[in-house]
Amino acid sequence: DTILLCPLGASFKSPMGARFLGHLERFCAAFFPGMAIQVLPKPLSLKAVSSRENEVGHKQYLIRDIMQMLSSDKEVLRHRRAFCKLGITLEDIYPGEEWNFVYGQANMLERAGVFSFARHSPLFSEGVHATDADGLAEERLLTWVRSCRHTMVHEAVHMLGIKHCVHFRCLMNGNNGPGDTCTGVQFLCPVCLRKVLFALKALDPGGPEALVARYEAMKTVLLEHVADRVERAPWSVAKDIGWLERRQEQVLPDPEARRAAVAASAASPLSLPPIEQEPADARPGRRPSALKHQPPLPAAGEQRTCSR
Repeated sequence: DTILLCPLGASFKSPMGARFLGHLERFCAAFFPGMAIQVLPKPLSLKAVSSRENEVGHKQYLIRDIMQMLSSDKEVLRHRRAFCKLGITLEDIYPGEEWNFVYGQANMLERAGVFSFARHSPLFSEGVHATDADGLAEERLLTWVRSCRHTMVHEAVHMLGIKHCVHFRCLMNGNNGPGDTCTGVQFLCPVCLRKVLFALKALDPGGPEALVARYEAMKTVLLEHVADRVERAPWSVAKDIGWLERRQEQVLPDPEARRAAVAASAASPLSLPPIEQEPADARPGRRPSALKHQPPLPAAGEQRTCSR
């Protein structure tokens, strides 16, 4: 009943890695209700992993060797309750010599996956390593973190035995690179949502109220992340929060029932890891009370547009 997040290399010891890890852990807990989220206390070393140089002169690590490490490392194997193991890194990765890169790769039979946030960095093409990109403007940083959330939960859903989606624009669409038109979709389509809820049924009984609570937990994590930065948050972040609010309205159209479900989720919240506070100088700006400074949200149902 546990998703084990395994930091790889020294990248998550950097200030940039520390800013990412706590938020990603909390979002994963909200996305998969009933699952416990654990993070290895010590990153796994990449010294024994085969590597090559990528097009910007940084090391790029072979996924096959990382997968072997996830299945044999003693510290990983101590977590016997782990349903799946997900290696996460700010280093670049590749699956074989015939490939230039991938964002991530999963082995559903072994319930192990590896994903990298390196190429999501807006400074990657300029030759700046992800761990050195801490001077980004807030809008670019929040867009980067949004892409990292997408990659993390996409690969984690694969661990439930769910393949790429070909039905709708969906979080589980395959990704052919930064120009892919489906890469911005952050949430599950009706088909894949049904699959995920079925997979989690033994841990979380579900029902409309539970689904509203799940969306509320996800929205809470997003709002926490942009709390001091709403005025500088990109349009895509406001769109994600608006989508979650509209989905709550669709699941429970009765306002009273929806308020009761949200109140119940607040009284008995999902088990989210504690918030790791960033240094005061890393989060400038005041705390607005709402997303009133953002442009109007798109019409409801946008997520259900067919992609094929």
